[in-house]
Amino acid sequence: MLITIAEPDLQVLAGQVPSIPNNVLIWTVAVGVGLFFVLAMLRTLFKIRLSLLLIVFYAVVFILSAFVPNEFVSVAFDSGGVTTGPVTVPFIMALGVGLASIRGDSGAQEDSFGLVALCSIGPVLAVLLLGIFYPTNGAGYTAVTVPYGDNTWLVTAWEDNSSRTPNTDSKESVFCFR
Repeated sequence: MLITIAEPDLQVLAGQVPSIPNNVLIWTVAVGVGLFFVLAMLRTLFKIRLSLLLIVFYAVVFILSAFVPNEFVSVAFDSGGVTTGPVTVPFIMALGVGLASIRGDSGAQEDSFGLVALCSIGPVLAVLLLGIFYPTNGAGYTAVTVPYGDNTWLVTAWEDNSSRTPNTDSKESVFCFR
C-alpha cells in the first residue's frame, strides 16, 4: 500500500483532479491497491481462479460506475492505470513470484500470473466508492472548448498535396501528420 504512494503517475493524477484533495485521492488509491494485493496473495495461496475474480470484480466496477458522478468514473479508471507504473509493478511482481516459489507445487508459477491485473481493479473500486461517499460540492472538470473555424484548407491540402497554409490571423491551430 505505501509503495503506491510513491508512484509518480499517481502524484500527477492527484494534481489534475481539482474536486478531490490530493491526499484523499492518493490514500484512496493506495488502500485499493493494498486490499487487492492481499486478495491477489490469497488467490495464489488458495488456488482461486483468476478469471472468476476478474469477472466478478469488473461486474461490480461496471455496476458501481452507473451510480457514481461522471467526474469520478474517468478518475477511477485512470487510477487503475497509474498503479501499473515503475514503482508499484516490480514490488507486486517480486512479492508474487516469491510467494509462488514458497508454495512450490506444479501450479504455483501459473497462480502468480494476474497479480497486477487484480491490483489494478482495487483503485478503480476504491475511487468509485469515494465518488459515492465523498461530497464534491459541485466541483469537477470543466470542458475545454476549442474554437472551430474554417478548416477547408486542411481538406484541400490533404487531397491535392498543395502547400496552402492556414490563415495566420485566426486563433486555431491544426497539426497534420502523414
